[in-house]
Amino acid sequence: MARALTEAEKLRYPWASQTTDYVPVGRLRRIGLVLSTAGFVLLAVGMLVIYVITMHVRLRHGVPGGPAEWFVFVVSLSLVAAGFVIGLVTAVSAVARRARLPLLYSAGAIVLPVLWLLIILG
Repeated sequence: MARALTEAEKLRYPWASQTTDYVPVGRLRRIGLVLSTAGFVLLAVGMLVIYVITMHVRLRHGVPGGPAEWFVFVVSLSLVAAGFVIGLVTAVSAVARRARLPLLYSAGAIVLPVLWLLIILG
């Protein structure tokens, strides 16, 4: 967030007219983004490994058919769901504070589960 310089800062930095304060992203936002990313990557890598090993992935109407597919699907779903909830909760606080960088992390935690859902249903 940009703000005007104080008198001491004007003496120290005569070429500057304003400064930008550091806005911390927050541990919870990082955790949400990591969970969403891990779930998305687990789905992609898990289904790829299952496909390479069995030469086909048994999906029936977007739902996995075998036990290995179910395991990858359920673990991936739980990770992206946790990331999605954390992203929604932290996005509300980021919008209220008008913080752009934290909102970007929260939006990333929200967008990845939506992409995950589109891949599963598509």
